[in-house]
Amino acid sequence: MKGFKKQVSQVCVLAAIMPAMVDAANWTLDKGVSVSEVLTDNENLEEDNTDAALITSVTPYLTLKGEGARLKANLNTQLEFTTSDEGHFNPRLGASANAELVEQTVFLDTSANVTQNTVDAFRSSGIDSLNDTNNSNTTYNFQISPHTRSHFANVADLRTRYTFNHQSNSSDDVNSSKSHGLNANLSSGTDFHRFDWNVAASYKDTSSSSDDSSSDLGSLDVTLGYQISPKLRVSVTAGEEWNDYSSSRSSNDGDLWQGSLHWTPTPRTSLDLGYGERYFGSWPTLAFSHRSRHSIFSASYSKELTDSATQLSEIRTYQTVNADGNPVNPITGAPLPVVSELINIQEGLFIDEKLTVAWSLIGVRSSLTFSGSRSRQIYETTRPDEITTNYSVSFSRSLSPVLDFSTSYYLRGQTSNNGLDTDTQSLSFSLMRQVVDGGTLAFSYMYSLRDSDLPSDDYTENRLQFAYTFQF
Repeated sequence: MKGFKKQVSQVCVLAAIMPAMVDAANWTLDKGVSVSEVLTDNENLEEDNTDAALITSVTPYLTLKGEGARLKANLNTQLEFTTSDEGHFNPRLGASANAELVEQTVFLDTSANVTQNTVDAFRSSGIDSLNDTNNSNTTYNFQISPHTRSHFANVADLRTRYTFNHQSNSSDDVNSSKSHGLNANLSSGTDFHRFDWNVAASYKDTSSSSDDSSSDLGSLDVTLGYQISPKLRVSVTAGEEWNDYSSSRSSNDGDLWQGSLHWTPTPRTSLDLGYGERYFGSWPTLAFSHRSRHSIFSASYSKELTDSATQLSEIRTYQTVNADGNPVNPITGAPLPVVSELINIQEGLFIDEKLTVAWSLIGVRSSLTFSGSRSRQIYETTRPDEITTNYSVSFSRSLSPVLDFSTSYYLRGQTSNNGLDTDTQSLSFSLMRQVVDGGTLAFSYMYSLRDSDLPSDDYTENRLQFAYTFQF
C-alpha cells in the first residue's frame, strides 16, 4: 500500500510540473497550405494501356517547435487530400518531445510518426502517394521511453531505460506489433581516466499479429576500454545473448565478443572500427566521418539482427536539417513521398548487412550531394537472401534571393537469390520562387523508368507539377 501511494504521489507531481514546463518553453509556430496540380501520363504505372490524369492535391501543414530549460518538443505534420485513385487522404507526422522530469535524474522521451511506404519492394509503387498501384501502406508508430541517470560518487554511473513501442499499418499485408524493451548500463565514473568499463544488459519482447514476427531478445555484456592517447581509444567487449524467435537455426543463443578502436586524428575527422563474432557469424562495424570547410563525407557498415517493424520505426519522417547540419523547413509542397530508402517489409527477423556512403559539397549558393546504400537481408528462415540498393545524386543552386533551382537522380534496386531483379530510376528538375507574404511557387518535371523481371511490371512516367504554398 505504501509503494502504491508513493507511485500515485509521483504521478501527481509529474502531472503538476508538466504544465509549468510547457509554459516555460519558447514556442514557434508555422502553418499553411500547399495546393498543387499534377499532370501524369501514367497514373497507374502500367506497362501498356497507360492512363493520363490531372490530379489535384491540397495539403494543410503545421510545424511547431518548443524549447525550454527542461523541455524540447518538435512537431511537423501534413494532411494530404488528393483526387488520385490510390488514396484520397494521406497523413504524415513527425513528432518528438524530450522532458527532464526530475533535475538530472528522471527523463521522458516520446515520439510519434506517420509515414507512407511500399508493401512489396519488388513490385512497382511509384515514389509518392499519387500513383495507383495498390502497393502502398501507411505506418503509425508511437514510442514512449522514460529513463533515469544515477551517480555513485565519482566511481560509477547508472543509466536505465524502458521503451514501449506500438506500431500499426493500414495494409492487411503488413503486421502490426508492439514491443517492451529494458536497458541498463553501469559505467565507470569520472575517477577513471585512461581506463574505463561498462556493464550493459538489455531485453526486448516483441509481439506481432504474426507469430513468425514475435520474439524475445536478451543480452548481457562487459566492455573494457583504454585511452592510449587523446586521439586513440581501444576497447574489447564480451558477453552472452539469449534469443527466442522463429528461425531455421538449431540455436539462437551464444557468446558475443568484439574488439574496437576509436580514432580522432583531428576535430573534423573520426573513425570507429570493430570486429567480432555473434551466434550468427562475424560482427564487423565501421563508422567514418570527415568534414572540411566546404564538404562532408561519411561512411558506415553494420551487421545486425533486426525486423521490418524496427526498420519502419526508424524511418525519418522529415528532413529537418540540410547537408551542412543547418535547420530547414521540412515542408516542401511536393506530394508526400514514400520512404527515402526502399525497405523490404517481411515477416520474421533477419540479419541486415548494410553499407552506406554519403558526400556533400556545400557552397555559398550551391550544394551537391551523392549518397548510396547497399543492404543485404539474410533471412533466418528458408527465404532466399535479398539485396536492396539505393543511389542518389542531387544538386541545388540559388539563382537569386527569391529563385532556387534543383535537380536530382535516384536509382533503387532489388535483387533476390532466386534470380529476381528490379530497378527503378527517376530524374527530376524543379524551380521554386518566393512570393509575397512568405508564399512559394514551384514548377517541376520528373521522368521515371522501371525495369523488372516481374510480368507487366515495367513502366515509364512523365510528370509535370505546379504548386503554390502559402502561410497563414
